[in-house]
Amino acid sequence: MTKYKVNFSVLVLFCVVLFSISACAEERHCAFDDLRFKLKLVSCTPKDGLNILKLAPSDQPSYETNLENLPTYIVSGDDLGLVLKAVGDGTQSRYNNFIELPYPEAILHYDDASAAAKLKFAETGWKLLDMKDVVYEGQGGEEGAGVVCTTLEKQIYSNYVVVSQCNAFYEADISDLKVLLGSIERRN
Repeated sequence: MTKYKVNFSVLVLFCVVLFSISACAEERHCAFDDLRFKLKLVSCTPKDGLNILKLAPSDQPSYETNLENLPTYIVSGDDLGLVLKAVGDGTQSRYNNFIELPYPEAILHYDDASAAAKLKFAETGWKLLDMKDVVYEGQGGEEGAGVVCTTLEKQIYSNYVVVSQCNAFYEADISDLKVLLGSIERRN
């Protein structure tokens, strides 16, 4: 009986050590996983020297088919070319390689955002890579709901960070995105 208790204790200790090593390794790969201002971490994927974080609104249902619950992506790495290639740019059905817009058949307009909208991020210190205004068809063919998809980039020390998000672009949404950008900067 004592032999089994010792073996069980060794097994438990081994599992604890293995879990700790695994958690520490994941922590190294997920550089920004603690940036959860109104967002929850869905996944963190290290790939080809990049860290790809997928965040979703924490106060919304977990499905991704509505406009209020589109994910936010943070992609970081030390090679800007690889980061930009990973994010890519999309077509009308995909904003970029990560964000797939729901109901692509219902998109009425998919255009560059206005100069006034782009100016909202001019003072953040982040470079605006892309900003699209997406308007869905409403009842009777009129304009309905819409989102603005934004991709921003910044070099922080030797690391390049790209943040990509689609939101309703109300003042609260803009403010929340700016808070996220500031949190990323302070994190480093």
